[in-house]
Amino acid sequence: MASRMIALALGIACVAWLPMLPSPFAVIGSAMIMLPLRRRFPRISALSLCFLIGIGYGALQGYWLQQRLLSPQLEGLDIDVEGRIVSSPDFSPHRGGTYRFDFKVDAWLVGEDAQLPGLIGANKLRLSYTPTQTPVRPPEQALQSSLQGAELQSLPLPAYGQRWAFTVRLKRPRSFANPGAFDYAAWLVGQGFHATGYVRQASAIGRARDLSGLRAGFVGQIGESLSHYSQSGVLLALAAGERSGLNDQQWELFRVSGTSHLMAISGLHIGIAAGIGWLLGRVLTSLQALHIPLVLPPVLALSFAALYAWLAGFSIPTQRAFIMVCVVVIAVLLSRHIGRWQGWCCAMLLVLLFNPMATLQAGFCLSFAAVAILLAVIEREQRWRSLLRAQWVLLLGLAPFGLMFFQQVSLLAFPVNLLAVPLFSLLIVPLVLLALALEALSGELAAPIWTLANALLEGFMSLLQWLGRYGDAFLFQHYPGLVELLALVLFALIMLLPKAFPARYLAIVCLLPLLTKADYPVPKGEFLVRVLDVGQGLSLIVQTRHHTLVYDVGPRYSESFNMVEAALLPVLRQSKIKALDRLIISHGDSDHAGAYRRLLDEIPVADFIAGADLTGGKPCLAGQKWHWDDVEFAILSPHAGAGSSGNNGSCVLLIQSGEGRALLPGDIESQVERALVETLPENISLLLAPHHGSKTSSSRAFVSKLQPELVVFSAGYKHHYGHPAPEVMNRYRDYGASLAETSRSGMVTVRLGPEGIKNVEHFREQYRFYWNTAGE
Repeated sequence: MASRMIALALGIACVAWLPMLPSPFAVIGSAMIMLPLRRRFPRISALSLCFLIGIGYGALQGYWLQQRLLSPQLEGLDIDVEGRIVSSPDFSPHRGGTYRFDFKVDAWLVGEDAQLPGLIGANKLRLSYTPTQTPVRPPEQALQSSLQGAELQSLPLPAYGQRWAFTVRLKRPRSFANPGAFDYAAWLVGQGFHATGYVRQASAIGRARDLSGLRAGFVGQIGESLSHYSQSGVLLALAAGERSGLNDQQWELFRVSGTSHLMAISGLHIGIAAGIGWLLGRVLTSLQALHIPLVLPPVLALSFAALYAWLAGFSIPTQRAFIMVCVVVIAVLLSRHIGRWQGWCCAMLLVLLFNPMATLQAGFCLSFAAVAILLAVIEREQRWRSLLRAQWVLLLGLAPFGLMFFQQVSLLAFPVNLLAVPLFSLLIVPLVLLALALEALSGELAAPIWTLANALLEGFMSLLQWLGRYGDAFLFQHYPGLVELLALVLFALIMLLPKAFPARYLAIVCLLPLLTKADYPVPKGEFLVRVLDVGQGLSLIVQTRHHTLVYDVGPRYSESFNMVEAALLPVLRQSKIKALDRLIISHGDSDHAGAYRRLLDEIPVADFIAGADLTGGKPCLAGQKWHWDDVEFAILSPHAGAGSSGNNGSCVLLIQSGEGRALLPGDIESQVERALVETLPENISLLLAPHHGSKTSSSRAFVSKLQPELVVFSAGYKHHYGHPAPEVMNRYRDYGASLAETSRSGMVTVRLGPEGIKNVEHFREQYRFYWNTAGE
């Protein structure tokens, strides 16, 4: 039975990763082929049929998902929506104060009477709202409220549980496409979002009169009660799953100590709630005078778990944990024995039935892998040392997943979790649950319990702060290749074998691939250019056999989000580049210079030159030349004393190896292009389009002189600047150039040598999913 459930789950899970959905006829045809084999190969045919059924179910869910995602034709249009906020808004000081929250849509309208029946299913949005820049729409212009008789109120700031009418501009779930970087689009789809966007006009309607409104009121009451505690953010995260109160310093401490999992209400927390309910039920049933039925313990366990999961907003980790609890409790209620592995398989299958896209989330793999590892240990080890062994095998068994998803493993996780797990399991979480129960009765009754829990957290956080001074020394960061990942998995499996297994110590041989030095990816005399997908900005990496250069670092979108951390550093780590020979910032505009200081702090840079007055940078001037591995580099502009600044002061770099030439002109405009025409070589192999393809650049004289073979435009997807301009693209096509846009292709990788362009790769073509192909 367990093997069939696994086959079903694998069939559902694999569909989420496919570049295109399988045809229903192909699935049905494959199933019909397997039917005649049932008698000859009963077990194989049964598992194959289960796998095909899973694929069919996943495909049906995929077709439904495609219908719910925002249509590309509606991206960038003003759309009126009415609904309710279903998450606590995250506040950022960016642009005077921006709130980001989840929004559940109840009604859609475009224009005056253009209904959108195709959008009825697209009912979950991720919105940003800037009150200082968003005009407040008069209440009479709001959509007719679905709450009959609801009175429009003045609610200037968004809050969980409120109903609003917004005018929004939306786009499909989308992310920057670079290797090694976080896939925001996959996270959005896995979380059930159908579009993202920002608010252009707003009208507050009131508070929702349903369960979400009830939860919002209770969470607000808890927040007020906890506001004066030093660890209020951590307490609120444990009590209601609201993590907006946690600051960056706290998250950094959790990251380096390997305790981030404690801040997500998941298996540990829901299991404790269920255990308390079960224990209370056992106590009550033991009182014979009350004549309480024996089914009370499982009923209370399920009720306590359900209440805690509801209070946590039924987030994805909470849903997984609650389903696991339900499997066990229902089996007890039905008086059916269910093995540990059967329960694990059943829970995984149910999670995928409810959310077939769950496998896109790192938490899905981590949570089920952790439970599987613990089940394997518990079956062999029942003594008091089980906790020590459990933490050891969790660190070992989850290390491949940590490297695969986050490119790091915290070695502090083992000793810290030895203290943290019992502390949270036996003291802090039960105290929080008790305080929640008392809070529903009276805040004064709950106050002493909150105080005690806060004191325990203060001590724990003080320990983390002390360990945080040495956290980076115990943080193993590495981007594993496929061979290295398989070697780590094999090492973990061998080390988790029973002690009686002979010569387990030989598993150390599996770690040799991690110690071997990577081969040089570029032969001598060739160079590799990677144009990163950074939105409306520019960043690229040039690599020869022994040297690496970074040209621009992309934009900084806010104080907490920049393309150095989101794109450039992950690509460097994935490419095994640990130091830079030269950093060039073409000019000082924020979409090129961005968070360049963050790059200088994170990775050694031997030389830094800039086309602007930047701290630590030397002037970029025409005439500067150098040779790396038989590849020539030359700065063509700006000239000393020319007085150019801004876009026209951009540092123009020519890279050449024989007939392979690449020109990186920054944001120069037609004025500088005319001045450079006489000195530029003909027949450029690779041209980075000046100024993102703006109409003020790429003059006809410039294009006709270069006649590039390939032109790459680095610009944002459907950005309001409209780059690249259609007439500019047509101008390059007139001269026979091939065109690539990072907004559609993702990172563009071009290999050049003495004979010209040898290879071109588009990241989105290599790594695409069926749900993100529209509009590309």
